[in-house]
Amino acid sequence: MSFQEDDLVRRCILNIVLSFSFGLILLLWAYGLYGVIKTFKIYFYPQYIAFVFALFYILFSILLEHRGVEMPYILVSGAILSLFATFFITCVVNGILWIYKKGLPDFNSCLLEISLTSVVAFIIIKLITFNNKA
Repeated sequence: MSFQEDDLVRRCILNIVLSFSFGLILLLWAYGLYGVIKTFKIYFYPQYIAFVFALFYILFSILLEHRGVEMPYILVSGAILSLFATFFITCVVNGILWIYKKGLPDFNSCLLEISLTSVVAFIIIKLITFNNKA
């Protein structure tokens, strides 16, 4: 094998692993969102959500400050980013607990779901890396 073939195999394996990992996270997010919409219930304490929001708020505010964002916009932008990140993490954890409580669907449905979310994850990853190259 030449150097270019090794690089191609490495990139293929990396993309497959990233796509299926991110696809699993998207699947858990979808299950969690479905559980919240269907039952109007979150399977853990709201104090944990507040703690995660506080961590994300501090983290995103520091990152925005490092990027040169002015003071009033740091607070609002940090809150918006924290809100989205907290919602995503809450849905993923709720999805894990939903699957733990309800169990997985049959094998064929589960295979279809992970396949679809992995394709969506691959597209998202490629869109993100395409924007970074431009």
